[in-house]
Amino acid sequence: MITSAPRKEFTLDYPISQVVTTVNSTLRLAGHRLLDSNNVLKTYRIAIVYGFNTAIMTVQLNQVGENSTKCTFEIFNTTGSRVQPGTLTGMLDKYLLTFTNLLTGKIKIIEKPQPQPQPKISPDNESRNNNPVLKIVLAVIVIAIIVYLFVSK
Repeated sequence: MITSAPRKEFTLDYPISQVVTTVNSTLRLAGHRLLDSNNVLKTYRIAIVYGFNTAIMTVQLNQVGENSTKCTFEIFNTTGSRVQPGTLTGMLDKYLLTFTNLLTGKIKIIEKPQPQPQPKISPDNESRNNNPVLKIVLAVIVIAIIVYLFVSK
């Protein structure tokens, strides 16, 4: 049984630049990875992973007017995958919900602050080499092993 891939096609009242920015923003979310893109034709191929389900989605954007963009979203199974068409439709709907929430500004992606690099500790300032407690504990352990070996004979 061969079924066609789930496909959604509609026109948005947003300029194409804003729609492209939103598509790129969705790629920073977990479970979305850009496989390839064509910036001239405004086409994208995105891998989507939701749980154990994987799929490939193609996105085509066409500028219809000055402030409107025709969008086509189509989702396919990955090679060897047995995801049902209903599940693919659900994956597409979930992506479109996130996409429209990002486009309208209902949700925003907050960038994580970059970790500050830790200063390097020079060998002169390393406290573990100059720690007398560690040396005493190590000496007690070695003496205990030597005493145990002599006593056990």
